[in-house]
Amino acid sequence: MSGIKLLDMALPKDCLVGADFKMTMMNPKFFPDPFKFDITRHNEENSEKRDPFTCAPFSAGPRACIGRHWAMM
Repeated sequence: MSGIKLLDMALPKDCLVGADFKMTMMNPKFFPDPFKFDITRHNEENSEKRDPFTCAPFSAGPRACIGRHWAMM
């Protein structure tokens, strides 16, 4: 099987891969106690410690939501 190596898994060439950002935001590795409401979870200090792609409600990169800046205001 040819393909890329990702997280100790080989993916076949031309396979489709999806990213579920909601499940990333529920991962206790990135967000301790994910089901508890914590107002400080997304403050500037805590956000700087994390990879920016762990919380991407408006997606990220070149296909990010064009209205994300206005939504965050």
